[in-house]
Order: sequence, then structure tokens, then C-alpha cells
Amino acid sequence: MNGMDISLSRRAAGPSLEPRTATALRCAAWAALTICAALLADPAGHAGATDGMAAWEREARERIAEHRVSPLRVKVLDAGGAPVEGAEVSVEMTEHAFRFGSVVNAQYFVHETCDGDPYRKRLAELFNQATLENSMKWRLWERKDDPVRRDFHQIRRDIEALLDEIFNDPDWDLDAIDFREDANVTVEWLVERGFTIRGHAIIYATELHGGLLPTDITEALGAGDDDSKAYIRERVDGHIRAIGRAYRDSVTEWDVVNEHMREYLLTRALNPGAFPVKAPEQIAWFQTAAEAAPEARLFLNDYQILSAGIRERRDLYEMQARYLLDAGAPLHGLGFQGHFYSKDAAPSPAELWEVLERFGELGLDLAVTEFGMYGDWGATRFESEMAQAEFLYTLLLLLYSHPAATGLTLWGFWDGQHWQESAPFFRKDWSEKPALHVYRDVVLGEWWADEEGETEADGLFSMEGHHGAYAITARHGPHTITTSYDLAPGGGTVVIRLPGHE
Repeated sequence: MNGMDISLSRRAAGPSLEPRTATALRCAAWAALTICAALLADPAGHAGATDGMAAWEREARERIAEHRVSPLRVKVLDAGGAPVEGAEVSVEMTEHAFRFGSVVNAQYFVHETCDGDPYRKRLAELFNQATLENSMKWRLWERKDDPVRRDFHQIRRDIEALLDEIFNDPDWDLDAIDFREDANVTVEWLVERGFTIRGHAIIYATELHGGLLPTDITEALGAGDDDSKAYIRERVDGHIRAIGRAYRDSVTEWDVVNEHMREYLLTRALNPGAFPVKAPEQIAWFQTAAEAAPEARLFLNDYQILSAGIRERRDLYEMQARYLLDAGAPLHGLGFQGHFYSKDAAPSPAELWEVLERFGELGLDLAVTEFGMYGDWGATRFESEMAQAEFLYTLLLLLYSHPAATGLTLWGFWDGQHWQESAPFFRKDWSEKPALHVYRDVVLGEWWADEEGETEADGLFSMEGHHGAYAITARHGPHTITTSYDLAPGGGTVVIRLPGHE
């Protein structure tokens, strides 16, 4: 029996989120035209109702049944060890093993929200993993010693106006924001509610967004002499150790190197002449991260790996991963950001599966880390949102069906806090988009296992469920026992002994 400490409140539970009439009509159309096959499938994800399905979908459902579902048996005994027939058994899923997450803007979270408001409520209902959008990026995390540039557009737009409103002060100084403290407060709230945390990103050597390297590093990069290189190496090593140790008890995954195929200011200076994806400095970064955060899974993270037709970036990404693995670097996973700027950028099911299979051969965790759909997806909002919902359905099934996949993170779920003001799930007024209904129907419906029944003569109650955490209750006569169990691949048996019952 696994006695893991978990919250017994199902994330999908709570007050019903009733859609507006127009949204209800859109979702009814979606259900009728796009995911009727998903709704007909049995709760354990078996490929039962597959008539009329495309081959890719039928095969994905078969893989889900193979890789994500296992038998769960509950054996009820009396105090003397004899099986109890007719005991009532209730099995309630409380958490997916697979990580379904969203990015969180820590400044908005800390300064504009409180428990019970829509943002926190939906976050807790829908997800089990979170990534902080900006507050763990190097320059911002060290803000007290290095004021943030005023041209950092995302922070300026989303936060400066917000804080002006809160404090009614048009001269609010962005430099006064303590990004690290906001990160700490947000992480504490998330961890207390059972979230796992993806750390983003330790090394992001970019000049974009006003620059995310500290000023002293930028100045040293410009010098180019040996003393400057030694200084940069010392600072990088210190930063990796500091942020890794700061969250070693809360962050379970780190994007150690982010967007290095394009943003390689550090390795260009430290390893001049080296091909960026084969720059040896990366090896030391991963080794240091493993020392600072020994329990965390360490990732590369980059964009346009999943985008339709951009094969050269996949070639470079595989080259980078293989280089690190061959060098013995502690690389555990690959992040596919998943920003899709139009319907044309979305891969077909065949191409998406080809990418997952290609990188799955490396033996690493695979995760979609920054998923979003923006731009031109249809002639009207209705067509666009329906097309996005259909693509999300495809992505969910194929990703979840791949045995190497470990998670899917949205880069925002609400238009009111989204870098493109175009999130997958909620419009700015909190009305629901079709993609949310797809997500609920699949992740919190079809792939969510709650069952009740009675034990047979041998004291057993048997079912199949998706891997994750469960609350299991057995009742017989005056006695009730509840325990928790973590269902893992291969399945298992929970033994419940009813006290004083013989």
C-alpha cells in the first residue's frame, strides 16, 4: 500500500462552470462534429467505440490502453485476515500521474489575485503542474542587484499597468518589483495545493524582450578577454547553484538551457568557433544543475520542433541532445515549446507522431512545455476556435499515447493573462472556448477513473484506471477505511483490513 500524502479533492470537482449561451452552442456543435468518438469511449480509455475513427486516433487509443492504464485491485479483509464479501468499495481518482499544466504570471498572481477568484480557482481545478512565466529568468530573479530594463515588453505591458491600477500611482517604478519574492510566494501556494513545478529557465542567453542576462554579464560579453570569460563562467556557475538550491525541494523539472539554437550569446563568447548546439559549455551547465538540484529532471527546451515542415530545427535539436548525451551530461528530457502561430503551423497527426517517435528513440522524457495557438486559424472566431479545439484533441491523444511523454503545459489558459491575449481555454470575460470542453471531456472525463462496487467472495474488487493517485474507501457494517494509492504501470493491489471485523 502506498501512503502518499495527497489532497483528496478532485481538481475537476467544485461548482459547475456554466458557459454562456453562445459558448454552449459552439460547444454543442463541437461535440457533435468533432469529438463524438471521444465521448463514446469507455472511461478507462480502451479503444471500444472506434467505428468511423481515423486510423491515427484508433491506434492512439490502443496505445493509451497499453501505456497509461493498469489494473487496480482492492482486497478487503477482516481483522483475522479472511476476505470480506459484499464490502462497498469506492475508488476516486485524485491526480493524474501525467503532468497537465499551465504557465503562471507570478506578478499578476501575487498582486492581483486572491484565493477564490477565477484565476486561482480555474488554475487549481484544471491543472496539476505550473511554470512561472518570467520570475525565474536570470536577470529578473536577480532584480535587486540589477534593475530591470524598461523595454522588457511583456513585464512592462502586463505588470506596470496592473500595479498603476492597484496603487493608483502613474509613476509606479517597475524596478521596485521583487520578482524572486513573487516567485517564492507563488511556488509556496502551488506546492501547498499539490502542484509540481517546472523551473523556467536557468540559462536563457537572449537579447530578446529587452535582454534577460544580468547587466554585468552583458558587459563582460562585450569585453571578450580571458578575464571576462573567467568572470562569466564564475557567475553562470554561481547562478545555476543559487537558483537550483533555492528550489531544490519544490521544482521537479528545470529547463536548464532554453532556445539555445538561436540564443547562444554565452557559448559564442565562451566557446568561440564551436557550433552552437555542440558548444561544450553546455555540459558543465547540466552537471552543475544536477549538483544543485539532484532530484530534478533536467531539460533542454526549444521552439518550432513540432511546427509543420520545419525539419531542420528537429535535426539541430537532435544533434544537440545527442551531443550532450554522448558527453555524459545529465540530460533527462526534451521540451517542445509548441507555439503555433497559425493553423498552417500545426502538424498533421502523422507528422506529429513522427516527431514524437524520432525523439522518443533517445530514451528521454518528452514534454510540450509552452503550448499555445494564435493567429490565423479560421475566417471567423467560431471557425478559428473550433479548429484550435480539434488540434488540441489531436495533440492530447497523440502525446498521451506516447510512452516517453510526461507532460503538456499551456503557456497561459485565459486571454486576460496571456502574452498573445489568445489563450486556449477562456476569453477575457471568462467565457469558455471549445478547446476547454475538449480538455475537460478527455483529461478530466474520459481519462479520469471513479468507480464503485462490491467485493466478491474472495474479497476483491477489480477495475482499470489511468495512472495516478487514488483515494480508496472500503465500507462494511459499521466500519469504514479510506486510504490513498498511487497506481503505476503494471498495476497493483491495495489491501484494506477492517478493524474489529471478523
